[in-house]
Amino acid sequence: MSRLTFNDGFFCGTEDDIKRDKFEFYKRKMIKISNITGAILTMSNMELLQRLESILPNTKIETVEINGNMGYISFKDPHQSYRIIKSFPTISFETETYSLSYMTPDAMLFFGNLPLTYQTKELAKLASSYGVITRCLVIHSKITKKSKGYGFVEYANRNHAMQAKLHLGAKYLEGRSLRVDWSDERMRDYEDTHATTLFVDKLPRHFLQDNVLTAMFQKHGKVIFCQVCVYTMD
Repeated sequence: MSRLTFNDGFFCGTEDDIKRDKFEFYKRKMIKISNITGAILTMSNMELLQRLESILPNTKIETVEINGNMGYISFKDPHQSYRIIKSFPTISFETETYSLSYMTPDAMLFFGNLPLTYQTKELAKLASSYGVITRCLVIHSKITKKSKGYGFVEYANRNHAMQAKLHLGAKYLEGRSLRVDWSDERMRDYEDTHATTLFVDKLPRHFLQDNVLTAMFQKHGKVIFCQVCVYTMD
């Protein structure tokens, strides 16, 4: 049986860590309006901005841009996008109704196999060497409150994310080989950061091959991270 042992007192998290995880995850500046037709297409960006602020209460919009039949809204306060999506999944213009949704992040990385000593502060320090970070969080168990050994970093620029992926993907941290990949585009809510991780028990004692375990599960879907945990006497 494979196990991972650690000092509970040293790696223990708190309920505040979970709250910070959620707060950081929903810090998203942009949302989109899909399948635009009709009157919106005749408006200037400024006219549309003013109209949206009159429809969406207590909202400060930074920019609005129409590109084809899609509209992109950027908020001054990045947490306003979460409130808008929850409160106004659709908006109406004249006789048309449009859906609002989050922008799919194109510069967000998954960091796996993090040392259990790493919290968001340490991950941000590591990742910020490659560009401006807009979101950073280490995921904690909702039950134990401890780090789950992985996290996410979003950059303001995709090129910076590509550089971080290239240079950090093979880095060793405290005896662990860091895993860096693009985050799952389907990840929309904070709950999605937990729902795709499986614990596999009853492995043979001397089984150490991450790639073999990955291949076993790959036929059921894309595996973004796999680690065989090793028992130690420390």
